[in-house]
Amino acid sequence: TPGALGVSVFQAFSRGKVRFASPDPDDDPLVEANMLSDPRDVQRMWDALRRGAEIVRHPAIARIARSVTFGSSGLSLDEVFAMSEDERDRLILLEAGDAQHAAGTCRMTPRTETSGVVNPDGSVKGVQRLRVADASIMPLDCRANTHFTSVMIGELVAAHMKRAA
Repeated sequence: TPGALGVSVFQAFSRGKVRFASPDPDDDPLVEANMLSDPRDVQRMWDALRRGAEIVRHPAIARIARSVTFGSSGLSLDEVFAMSEDERDRLILLEAGDAQHAAGTCRMTPRTETSGVVNPDGSVKGVQRLRVADASIMPLDCRANTHFTSVMIGELVAAHMKRAA
């Protein structure tokens, strides 16, 4: 049975954009993920891949793995690590994917700041009786999967709503 080892970069420095495609709310938004656009993220990804390579080269894994290849490229780890830095960077950009956990698209800022979308209680700036309570209000990426942070945000906004009622 094939197996897999994946690595991730959390608290990425790269930033994407979400914009309206048109005034029509039925039109999908324009999303620019810009994954690994910051060189620090590329460097951190390669560090994670080197560490992952150490794991899969461990004798316990080597005994059970017929082969270890890099993503869909089919290249062996030795082939990947023999590449020039530029070749490896191009390869990582081709192979990288997201975990479908977008965050920060309705950024929360203090009440006194106008640059954000929501206040710390989840209320939307300039809109009455509307709150946002999900990963979109995170001002920065969290260090892990967004699930538990999103649950906490929901609980916190619900507590604010109860107090305001």
